[in-house]
Amino acid sequence: LAVGSVGMFGGLSALRFTLKIERCYSVDELRALFPDYRKLVAKGKGADYADTVLGRVERLLALA
Repeated sequence: LAVGSVGMFGGLSALRFTLKIERCYSVDELRALFPDYRKLVAKGKGADYADTVLGRVERLLALA
């Protein structure tokens, strides 16, 4: 979910961020990327969109 929404914006910063996500091996590591994710996605789609996606990710992580 989060990786797909970053990929929509293209560019080198999106690629670098996607690689950071793929290197996460724990929930805590993934959550540590939330501020960077929000900033990157808010640039392209707006803060509301970024917050909605992060809310969905948080709900999914709560199930893990």
